[in-house]
Amino acid sequence: MKSFLEESLDQIWDSSSSLEELTFVLPSQRACVFLKDLIIKKSDKAGFLPKIIPIEKFIEELSGLAQMDRVELLFNFYEVFLASNPQKSLSFDAFSNWATTALQDFNEIDRHLVDAKQLFSQLSDIKKMEEWKVDADPDKDYSLMRSHLFFMERLGLLHQELKSKLLDQGKGYQGLIYREAREQSEAFCAQQKPNSIFLLGFNALNKAEEHIFQDLLSEGKAQVFWDGDAHYMNNDHIAGHFLRKYRDHWPFYQQNPFPEFPNRFESGDKNLISIAAPKNISQVKYFGQWLSEQESIENTAVVLADENLLGLCLSSLPSEVKKLNITMGFPLRSIPMSSLFEALFHMYSNRKRLKLAPGVYYYKDVLGLFKHPDLQDLWKDLEGDLADDLQHILQTQNQLFLTLEELKELIPENLHEGLKPLRGFFVKEFETKDFLKQCLALIQDLKPFKQGIEKEFLFRFHTLFEQLKNLNESYEYLEGIQTIHDFYKQLLTDESLSFQGEPLQGLQLMGRLETRSLDFDRIVLL
Repeated sequence: MKSFLEESLDQIWDSSSSLEELTFVLPSQRACVFLKDLIIKKSDKAGFLPKIIPIEKFIEELSGLAQMDRVELLFNFYEVFLASNPQKSLSFDAFSNWATTALQDFNEIDRHLVDAKQLFSQLSDIKKMEEWKVDADPDKDYSLMRSHLFFMERLGLLHQELKSKLLDQGKGYQGLIYREAREQSEAFCAQQKPNSIFLLGFNALNKAEEHIFQDLLSEGKAQVFWDGDAHYMNNDHIAGHFLRKYRDHWPFYQQNPFPEFPNRFESGDKNLISIAAPKNISQVKYFGQWLSEQESIENTAVVLADENLLGLCLSSLPSEVKKLNITMGFPLRSIPMSSLFEALFHMYSNRKRLKLAPGVYYYKDVLGLFKHPDLQDLWKDLEGDLADDLQHILQTQNQLFLTLEELKELIPENLHEGLKPLRGFFVKEFETKDFLKQCLALIQDLKPFKQGIEKEFLFRFHTLFEQLKNLNESYEYLEGIQTIHDFYKQLLTDESLSFQGEPLQGLQLMGRLETRSLDFDRIVLL
């Protein structure tokens, strides 16, 4: 049985004399790789590949904007806020507590093409009605309610000013990029040749994508190949909800026929097996056992409903798996090395919580840092174990708080060399930029001891702290260790380690979204 991409390509090939001037838009980068491979296999002569891009890249090109990362976006939003509130000072720390939520709302508003001016006007009116009794009782303090009402009235203006600032820079967040792409779609269509764009394998579209697709269809510039099945279309099955909506409500399909899909569930031989497993560990272990029993794993996909299972899956793969391709990145927050910097942040935040003097730290925090596995390499060539010796001394002397001078006095002189990479973290006068420099210096000290993938981990943390350092130098809003910690966690969530593998051979390990428009002989869903 042919795959969806192969069926679509055959139809396009039959109707087009040449593919070189066409554009193919697919749901993911993974689907683009598979389509390129299909074209190469089907071509009987040398030539140029058509343009094959994922939907996100297509929307960016259509909008003319580049996507801005979340941290830079937050700084730009703060500058907009300060410019619109010159009389009121609000620390960046306090601002970021609510601004992140506001930016998420802005993103959804723009991505779904909501009339922002009308929405914020109505929100403001609702708040006025809720708080219409403000100042009714002279004995009550209504300053907080008045402040909140003023904020709701200003939120729409902040959205508009942020949008203008980003457009001047040629950048945007995802929602703004989608809204701008929708506004540019008419001009884009005028520049395209008829039936030169092919949209393959889409299902659930946001409002902006719906309008763009309809513009391309109505102007005769594109064709859409939906990845559907009659089994889902001919009843109320939830999997066919979006395709039925497009068929019944898009004006284009009121004048033109919607494609008919074969019923592959009736015509194809599908073998569905469910295995009961009470916990994540047990299902992953069974999966590893199942893999070891297979004669071949070609054209087999392992789909993770929860991408946090990636680490467990990798550790459970049997030796029989010689070729593996991982389409998702390994989250940086899941790497054990991340706990080293968490221990440093915790040491500082706990000192502030306990209201200790600068340069004084709680012994458990210091001990936890010294016992971290990644630091053991620094003093493995010294005579004795710095962490164990320090723990023994602290237990003997019953000392709760430590300074750098006391550390030097407590541990034997032959172990002082092991303190050098950490001395900078124990100084009394400490600023944000100093902390970032010390983290980068510590990474350099650890570099000679790391090999293979651990060195790659270290490099990614170096990149992360360089990014924090550059942001601090550019904006100078990161005023304390706690603020740095918040951004560290945010960047850590966004960052992932990409794996290199053979995308078309062996076992395919992927998330749900990566499976769009792709077909496999066997699928294991965890």
